[in-house]
Amino acid sequence: MNFTVRLAQRIDMESVLNLITELAVFEKEPHAVDITVDDLIRDGFSEPPKFRVFVAEQENTIIGIALFYERFSTWKGRTLHLEDLIVTKSKHKIGAGKALYTAVLKYAYDHHFNRVAWEVIDWNKNAIDFYKSTGATYLNDWSVVQMNKENLKSKLIMQIHDELLLEVHQDEIDYISKMVIENMRDAMKLDVPIEIDFGVGPSWYEAH
Repeated sequence: MNFTVRLAQRIDMESVLNLITELAVFEKEPHAVDITVDDLIRDGFSEPPKFRVFVAEQENTIIGIALFYERFSTWKGRTLHLEDLIVTKSKHKIGAGKALYTAVLKYAYDHHFNRVAWEVIDWNKNAIDFYKSTGATYLNDWSVVQMNKENLKSKLIMQIHDELLLEVHQDEIDYISKMVIENMRDAMKLDVPIEIDFGVGPSWYEAH
């Protein structure tokens, strides 16, 4: 093995962010990463840290990461969540991914966690097969549900015929209007274009 696995340091966070972005591109979400190096340094090295990272290093270059943090299961108690596990594409097949994965499992065992949990995209068959081969349980009848910050203030009130009535926070009007127009325009493929209007007002009547 011509690489080493160790806990990350502040100086590694730029490389960590680059690998997080590489993983987002692989998962077909190239614009989903909002965090910065400063965010990683602040949250990863606060007291207590909000997450920890194992890095795989080869010739002074970070080639892989496993980012994880503690959460609580009402069934099992203390749980370690593996958020990201990635090895840069050019360094696949050298055992770095398995070494990082093993380091996380050992950390969980040594620190008396009752479970390690993570998510995997259903089309990533290689990853699924690998995890199953290690004894992990693959729960294919569960779905991941998320609510992003942008959707926490504003909400859909009702549908009135071909209209959607939303209660939108003042500072989210531009974001919500763009999101609604784009999603409604692409909701159904038709031979004629769909015209979408978005009105704003203190009431449904005045928004027309």
